[in-house]
Amino acid sequence: MGRSSLHSSGVWTDDIRSILQLPVPSGRRPERLRLLGHYYGPLRSSRVTVNGLSLGTFRLAEGLVDLPSDLSRGGTLTVELQHPEVVSAKSLGKSPDNRLLGFYLQAIAIETAPE
Repeated sequence: MGRSSLHSSGVWTDDIRSILQLPVPSGRRPERLRLLGHYYGPLRSSRVTVNGLSLGTFRLAEGLVDLPSDLSRGGTLTVELQHPEVVSAKSLGKSPDNRLLGFYLQAIAIETAPE
């Protein structure tokens, strides 16, 4: 949800909200999210919610989001990225592309520790 088509090196978020489902290995505790990517237009930060818990606003291009220790272990993390200032290339006069581009996600991983 809120993602464009996959390109060879990543995927654009293309709405004000994107949701990712990330598996957590059994017997492991999630400690942080590590991201690689860049923003489009004036957007420089995103609000991050994990499993319904708002973690605050982060500069995803800087790559790290620490996770609270009380997140569920094992199973799946539901990561919601909110981009309130998305713009289209069309609105900036750069192309006819009217997708609301926010963050170009090239990689995401969950760093874990033993339970």
